Amino acid sequence: DASIEVLLPRITEAKETNTYIFSDSYVSIEADGYCELENGKNDDGEDAAFRLIPDFGKTKCGLKIFPVTSSFVDASTRPSVSYAFNTKKSGEYCVRLYLAPTNPIYRDNKLELLASCNGTPDMTLDVFDKDYKIADGNAVWEKGALDNIHILEFDIDCVDGDNKLTIKPLSPGLVIEKLCIYEKGIVPQDSYLG
Repeated sequence: DASIEVLLPRITEAKETNTYIFSDSYVSIEADGYCELENGKNDDGEDAAFRLIPDFGKTKCGLKIFPVTSSFVDASTRPSVSYAFNTKKSGEYCVRLYLAPTNPIYRDNKLELLASCNGTPDMTLDVFDKDYKIADGNAVWEKGALDNIHILEFDIDCVDGDNKLTIKPLSPGLVIEKLCIYEKGIVPQDSYLG
């Protein structure tokens, strides 16, 4: 009989349930890996929430906002989803948010969301630039359609230890599939997600 002794580090840093720990300078979280999911109201005052869609898209699942035509521009209590992760050092990190290749529902050509880390003020982010158009010859539209995914990248400041990223919808049609958070300047290898 042969035996192999494997020494594994004991991870005790995380204080939140469902906290993801960095490995090789990044952490990858499926849409359903959230630590908090809060319901809210849309601009019409109707109940709104993220709902899990199993076996959706290129990943394990999708987290979609319902009602599907809801806007949240003027909503006082938007629904939100939060993801907890633990870093080994403070600093600037990049979030790569993988979204379903949804096109904007309204003519304003926006697919916007709010993001904040550790309670900082919300950043308004648009998946598309102001010149985005749904048509052949538009490289961004073509890439999203061919890859079956849209990728939104943005920077956040993290502390050493537990961090929490919160995402809230502004536009209808938002479907989160996955997120990857990595140290600024250390980009993980591309995968089949794009």
